[in-house]
Amino acid sequence: YRLLIVMAKLTTKTDEEITCVEFSPFQASSSLLALAKRSVLTVKACTLQESALQQGKPLLHALILDHVADIQLWEEVRHVSWSPASLSVEGDTRLHFCTAGSDHKLRVYSSDLLNTTSLVLEGHRRYVNDIACHPTDPTILASVGDDRLCQLWDSETGQLTASFRLGSPGTSVRWHPDDHLKLLVAEKSGCVVSMTSPRQPR
Repeated sequence: YRLLIVMAKLTTKTDEEITCVEFSPFQASSSLLALAKRSVLTVKACTLQESALQQGKPLLHALILDHVADIQLWEEVRHVSWSPASLSVEGDTRLHFCTAGSDHKLRVYSSDLLNTTSLVLEGHRRYVNDIACHPTDPTILASVGDDRLCQLWDSETGQLTASFRLGSPGTSVRWHPDDHLKLLVAEKSGCVVSMTSPRQPR
């Protein structure tokens, strides 16, 4: 419901096309929302005013969206995945996330709101259909694409650490919630494949 309310608020504030929306799934940064547009990725902090809810105000009016940062993009973003290294607490905000662009490349962004760095990861030959940061190790990243590859990366160095051939284009990739060495890949053919990462998370 939170995403629907956020989108309802945003429709009154921007006419720009939003190509991707992603909440951070991690506790330390769960309030952060990424909104990818044509040339910029906007990060907002989403909070609920408990006092407004207690007064019986509609949920839409109790939701506060605070602007956090605008990150310049070099490509049209198709997917965003938050890193567990991201942090959003009072007085300390650190942004770490990965994007998959229309140029078939991945980019890892890090920002302390004053300085932003990006690292380009090249290896896919066709569109990247999904990306997933590891749930505990911010240096491990998985991606799948139309080139029938599932690839694992070191997001600190940009090095490709493993590549798995799929039977058809990969459409989605997710890390196992309990066994952090395993990941699940959905293929266009309808198959779901379980894979094991050769690299131990930190």
